[in-house]
Amino acid sequence: RQSTTMRVKATRRVNQRGVLLLGLGALVVMVLLQTFEEGGSMPAKLAGGTMAAGASALREVVNLEGVWRVAGRDSSRLPSTLPDLEAARSATNVTSFARSRLGPTESTLVLTYASFSYRTTLMNWMLSLERVGVRSFGVICLDQELRTFLETRGIPCYLVDADEIRSTSKSAPPAKGAGKRRRSSRATGGGTAAGDESITKLSVKQIGRLWILRLTHLVELLEAGINVVFSDSDAVWVKNALANGLLSERTGDIVMSRGKFPFDLTAKWGAAGCMGVGFFRAIPSVLNVVKKGLSEGLVNNDDQVGMNRALASVFGEDPIPMFGHKLELYSSQHDVVPGLSNQPRFVLLSHNSVPRFCNAVTEQAWATEVQIAHCHPRDGVVAKTHKNWGSSMARNAVLERYGLLCDLVDTAPEEQAAFSAWLTETAVTCKFCTFVASSDRGEAPKGSGASDGSLNSLASAEAAPPGAEEIVLGPEVEEVD
Repeated sequence: RQSTTMRVKATRRVNQRGVLLLGLGALVVMVLLQTFEEGGSMPAKLAGGTMAAGASALREVVNLEGVWRVAGRDSSRLPSTLPDLEAARSATNVTSFARSRLGPTESTLVLTYASFSYRTTLMNWMLSLERVGVRSFGVICLDQELRTFLETRGIPCYLVDADEIRSTSKSAPPAKGAGKRRRSSRATGGGTAAGDESITKLSVKQIGRLWILRLTHLVELLEAGINVVFSDSDAVWVKNALANGLLSERTGDIVMSRGKFPFDLTAKWGAAGCMGVGFFRAIPSVLNVVKKGLSEGLVNNDDQVGMNRALASVFGEDPIPMFGHKLELYSSQHDVVPGLSNQPRFVLLSHNSVPRFCNAVTEQAWATEVQIAHCHPRDGVVAKTHKNWGSSMARNAVLERYGLLCDLVDTAPEEQAAFSAWLTETAVTCKFCTFVASSDRGEAPKGSGASDGSLNSLASAEAAPPGAEEIVLGPEVEEVD
């Protein structure tokens, strides 16, 4: 009996030691997690009493993985909405921000610009990226309100500061005739009294600062060896145009979607490149063209004018030697300029792959060809004048019109882990990216001259802010970009 009792006591001691060792091991793991997360040294962390913080950090990781598993995804691939926000916050320029958003093997960043008034459009854009699996993206915040809104939900952004805004205001006056199209605030939708430094409140006369800022950022990123995809926040991704190679060097060195502006070049080429969706490869020949585009853009206060005129100066204004034929605006084929040894390969995408004027896209083309839908806010509307067509309300109205606005986009929670789970689940379950046939939209066939007042009234409902110049488009500019 005595022997049996001693063996039982010894077993209990062994079990107690095992529990103690297991507990100590877990505590060490907690401290290490917290140490690596915050980037500090072990002695400093222990001296600072971070054991409790380490336990909290471990619980947070477990909770995030639990939420991710509930959403039906692999916890080993946490989404890009749970990044190290500190790395993005500490970015001193757009290049360091871009690097914080790219993985060790990634070299292409999808970039968009937005303000707080565009938060619904931006959330919809993020849902479309999540839906197709694009996670290497960055948001340039044009005001502090949007930065706070995003970071609360775990999404980093690069806040444009006043120095960057002022540096873009040193441009020359627009060239004669360059202002026939009064370009709306594609990412802002606002105006302000003179002297306000916030780029989110630029009037139509001042909005050239934003366009030039985009080209300035593009030069910086290309010089740093980072490929760039520009995507406006109202460009809804239907397919993964990165993975399938559409917006990559597999297609070309400069790849642009198809539009109308600048009109003088479209009159010669038959179409022009749209900066709303485009790919720029980080190689010297592309950098040279973009620098030319920046110089031209400074003259015209417009990035799209600048880039198209730079391309014309490199390849010529006659489309026959360039493309082999005059371009068609609604072409279903890509048009390619091979380029010489010191020139980039320039590709103008088919209108069906990235439609700008979605009223011209058939249901069959939508189902089989459309990869990114960038529907113009006046698409299908034949109004002679249209106030504030660049507002977020006008953009969301056309997204809804074509079944591109997620019906749950305004239900996003604030808390970081909850938002991540919402983004993952909603990207799959929400009813969007389903083309709405023209007969179901109740609009007249293209070219009939009839007008659908629904979009016109929705877009005009948001009055122009005080100090903003009213946007009035004549019949010669019913559709732009």
